[in-house]
Parts: sequence; structure tokens; C-alpha cells
Amino acid sequence: MFASANFAVNSPFFIAKNITFKNKAPLPVSGELAKRAVGLHISMDAAAFVGCHCVGSQDTLYDLVGRHYFMDCYIEFVFRNDLSFYKGCHLRSTSRSYRVVAM
Repeated sequence: MFASANFAVNSPFFIAKNITFKNKAPLPVSGELAKRAVGLHISMDAAAFVGCHCVGSQDTLYDLVGRHYFMDCYIEFVFRNDLSFYKGCHLRSTSRSYRVVAM
């Protein structure tokens, strides 16, 4: 999953503004092996994202290592390390088993 990222942040103090990160990998069909892909993978400390979008049907944002700041972002299907701060963001799960969360 780590090597499958469309965009990877491997540098501290990275800043992105008004960029859309899109993961076009499809969800697996029932009985099929899951083909994992990540839209945006963050593995360094102190990244900031302002007005960005992370969209797709699976694994659009992998907030792995470090403390990051997200402001006014729209993010579908995030999995994270719980050290980041999401201000004014809309977090949405594309899965039917999860509910929409606004922060």
C-alpha cells in the first residue's frame, strides 16, 4: 500500500493549497482480492493542506506519520494516525457502513 500512492509527501514542512488528490482505483468486487491504492500518503511531520480535496472510492488519504494540519478540506475515506488536526473539514466515507462526519 505504501508504494501504491499517487502522491507521497516525504519531506517535512510540506504545504499544499487548493489541490485535488484523486484515487481512481475501484472498490473490489465481492470475492475478488482487494487491489489497494492510496491517493495521498503522508509520511513526514508538519505538513499543511488548505482547501484541498482527497477523493476516490478507497484509501484517498493515508495520514501515517507526524502531525499535520488540514483546513477547509474535503476528504473521502481517510485513515490516519490521530495526530493531525482537521479544522473546517468535511470527512466523508464512501462506504455504506460508515456515516458522514463534519469537523
